[in-house]
Amino acid sequence: KTLETIYDTMSLYELNVCAVPGGQFVHLGTTRELMDFLTYGTSYDNPNITSINEEDTKNCEDIAKRMMEKRCRKFGKQNHLVRRSCSFVSNIDVHPSAVIMNSVLVCMNSEEESTKHNSIRSGNIGKYSILEHTNLVAQNGLDIGSDCLVSGLRGYSKDKITVPDGMCLQVVPLKCGWNKDNENIISDDVANDYVYMYLGV
Repeated sequence: KTLETIYDTMSLYELNVCAVPGGQFVHLGTTRELMDFLTYGTSYDNPNITSINEEDTKNCEDIAKRMMEKRCRKFGKQNHLVRRSCSFVSNIDVHPSAVIMNSVLVCMNSEEESTKHNSIRSGNIGKYSILEHTNLVAQNGLDIGSDCLVSGLRGYSKDKITVPDGMCLQVVPLKCGWNKDNENIISDDVANDYVYMYLGV
């Protein structure tokens, strides 16, 4: 029923495509496709970052995954995609397959722990995870699992922040003035209200 409604609405609009000679088209329609595109597209120089082993490419689904992975790597190499872009990360262990873009991430240990274990990192970002547009200071640690997408998280946290494996956390600021009767809004230039979307990948 939902797809019928979407189709009925969208079919009223004409689709025009300008094809570039020799160009390639990559459609990223789902969160999974976006994540595969970024993690494999930025790993074109690292064959160890892969979703399946060569021996496992026996059925159609595995072959399709392998083909998608190869396309992502080729596209990533041609477009110079990188795993770290415009980002600063401090005191966090980051898996080589993780992608961090336009973000500042700082984890702090307590003074006592820093003195005891000078080399211990208080944060962890798991394999195949993506963090984007995040500005975060975590006082007592950050644990992002494997295969996660975190977008727009910002602020300072006294508590440890944990995102389990396979989850998508997206934070979106609401337009100022949407709730103009709210006394907590300081000015029209500052967003005080946010929507947190927490979904499975």
